[in-house]
Amino acid sequence: MASEIAPIDGEHLGPAMRALNPRQRAFVMAYCEMAKPSAAEACRLAGYTDHPGSKDSHGNAGSIRVQAARLMQNEAVKAAMQEECRRRLAWDLPVRIAAVRKIADNDQHPDAFKANIALLNRGGLPDVKETHVTHEVSLSDQEKWAEIIEIYRNAGLPPPAGAPTIIDITPTEASEGGNIVIDGEEY
Repeated sequence: MASEIAPIDGEHLGPAMRALNPRQRAFVMAYCEMAKPSAAEACRLAGYTDHPGSKDSHGNAGSIRVQAARLMQNEAVKAAMQEECRRRLAWDLPVRIAAVRKIADNDQHPDAFKANIALLNRGGLPDVKETHVTHEVSLSDQEKWAEIIEIYRNAGLPPPAGAPTIIDITPTEASEGGNIVIDGEEY
């Protein structure tokens, strides 16, 4: 990796990267460029420096590590890292697709099946996942007949032959004497 970060062209930056100051942007670019990311090394490449005499809890020069930890916890920096990684993946996508296709086309490759499934999933033909749900409801005979009769009533039909007489005893109002009135009759 080079010891400096190339100047960053603001025209090609996403909104999360534009929200950062130039040094934070350089940190994100350095971190995303590394094969084995090191936040402290990305800080150095971005221009952050250890302050003379600053030490961490182990006696090591520590201000760069502290700054690296702060940057890694900063929500704006994390959003910019995600944005930059997505941008880089999109740029590399044709190369990655070609690599997966090469594996998928090789019947002898141990991951050929997985590669084919990955290509199908990302190509708009995802795995079909089925879920079967069984919901059982137990009704008494009287409850079943009540539902059947209600269906007939809603359809404007008389109850079916052989249906039992079901009396709706839902109170509609109470009289002054405390008796219950059902369908206009006081009980």
